[in-house]
Amino acid sequence: MSPNRSPTERSLLDAAASLLERGGPAAVTTRAVLDEAGVTAPTLYHHFGDKDGLLDALLAEGVTRYFAHRAGLPESDDALADLVASWDLYLDFICEQPQLFSLLMSRAQADPTLLERATAWCRGRLERLQGEGRLAVDVDFGLQALLVSSNGVAMLRAQGGRDGDARDAGRFVFEQTLAGLVQSPGRAGPAAG
Repeated sequence: MSPNRSPTERSLLDAAASLLERGGPAAVTTRAVLDEAGVTAPTLYHHFGDKDGLLDALLAEGVTRYFAHRAGLPESDDALADLVASWDLYLDFICEQPQLFSLLMSRAQADPTLLERATAWCRGRLERLQGEGRLAVDVDFGLQALLVSSNGVAMLRAQGGRDGDARDAGRFVFEQTLAGLVQSPGRAGPAAG
């Protein structure tokens, strides 16, 4: 979240966020945002250019907030423990802000750089596990497996799955994925191609 936002910008962003979480992207119309924020169209255009600019700013804040929370996780000597802690934070994000996450996924299709930070961080943990002799597959395959897991859980939540179900299924899928990816040091694992 940007501390440099004016009260008017904050009001517009808060209105868009509220509408988004209540009704999904279709609910975030220019008229609805203006009504919710109590401002006129020229005010929105002045601060964000248009509704897409407002959504871009809202998404940027959400992503920044997510990565700030993840950066606040203590880095340990155990890459696996770091992955697990990050997964729990990910579940919090998709369960507490499912529509914002859905918006992120839809925008990421057009702009893949939105997910580069997430995959780079995850790749780093997998590379550490590989360096420790604990990764049973190659790093690229491990990253793909974790992305499939995360996308599946996100889809469950976006399709109306309840928080508890998404969290429980998410933990189960993640634990099963890790069981296939991570091995005890020194034990030979399956090769993935």
